[in-house]
Amino acid sequence: MRLIVSLALGLLLMGCASSDPNQIRPVSPSEMAGKGAQSVMVVGISVKNSALTMGTDRPVYGGWVSYNPATGQRVGKTMLRLEEGCGPFEFFTVACSSTQYRAFPVPPGDYALAWFFNGSRMTTLMEFASASVNADGLSSRMNSVSLSDQARLRPSTLRFNIKPNEILYVGTMVVDFKKGAGLAINLQNNMAEAKRYMAPSGLADRMIERRMAAQSTSGD
Repeated sequence: MRLIVSLALGLLLMGCASSDPNQIRPVSPSEMAGKGAQSVMVVGISVKNSALTMGTDRPVYGGWVSYNPATGQRVGKTMLRLEEGCGPFEFFTVACSSTQYRAFPVPPGDYALAWFFNGSRMTTLMEFASASVNADGLSSRMNSVSLSDQARLRPSTLRFNIKPNEILYVGTMVVDFKKGAGLAINLQNNMAEAKRYMAPSGLADRMIERRMAAQSTSGD
């Protein structure tokens, strides 16, 4: 039964690409090779205590939104969307058992880590007027996320600024969905691993580290 459920979940995850033009998904480093000037945010993620369905880890989702550093308010509808499937087989990403790296080609600007969904509950990391997800009951696959335009930073909100043509490593997140309603994010520095991940892009030598922080980084 675990095998059947895991295979079904894997197929669902592989087919869940969004057509929303405002959502920016990660791109593999090999796809970035030879693309010329671009700003790229690189992040690592490891997940602990993911929710379970019939003994199989549920997929984990999260996202950053753009914001105005002068006001702390969300601006526009751009969202960097993270999606990690966890499971026992190689065709799954394995953020629930090891660290994975993701690279987002993004417009220069300021971004804040805004939310996570672990297949069971949504946790907001900014103050939203409203925020919700639509997910399938059996697979816990998230179909869509709805975030209000009215949103502002919390003092604890992690954020980063990326400049034109910058290849920026913002740290490696250890995301712990604690028992109950808690969520803890421990930010670590694994620059060497991030560079190895980005090697196929030809951009690794240009990569710099400026980790997300709970204070403005726009003046760095």
